[in-house]
Amino acid sequence: GACTERALPITVKFGPAQDSIRSSSLLTKQEVETSLQVVQDSYGTVFGALHPSTLHTESVPDSRRQETFVFHADLETLSLYPIRGGMDAGIMHCCEDFLAFGPHTSHYALWLDSELRHGTSTPCPNFGNACLATSQNFSVCDVEVWGI
Repeated sequence: GACTERALPITVKFGPAQDSIRSSSLLTKQEVETSLQVVQDSYGTVFGALHPSTLHTESVPDSRRQETFVFHADLETLSLYPIRGGMDAGIMHCCEDFLAFGPHTSHYALWLDSELRHGTSTPCPNFGNACLATSQNFSVCDVEVWGI
């Protein structure tokens, strides 16, 4: 069949131009139903996560759980790492201290500090990903949250 194009209502909900740079700013954006977090590290590597629920909740309805993924993008490839079935140890954690994707352990696919200036990325059993950033510990150059 023919592919029909349709416009998605995508808007920037958080970014350096709109908000002070803190994870607590993300908590106030509760109207975002599905969010795409895009991070660029100081070396230009782009990566992030899509979460099909508001940023202030870690529970995702079972019907939408499989929509969660983390990703790494470069000029030639886009690598998607969807949530693996049977992984119940948390997906997303957003609080005043940090923003993270992965289990309640130190094996986060993506973790950003409260000021969204530094982060870590490690292989995570929930997503089966490699390190998303240039290195496991990185400095953030830019971060945006897009509401879908």
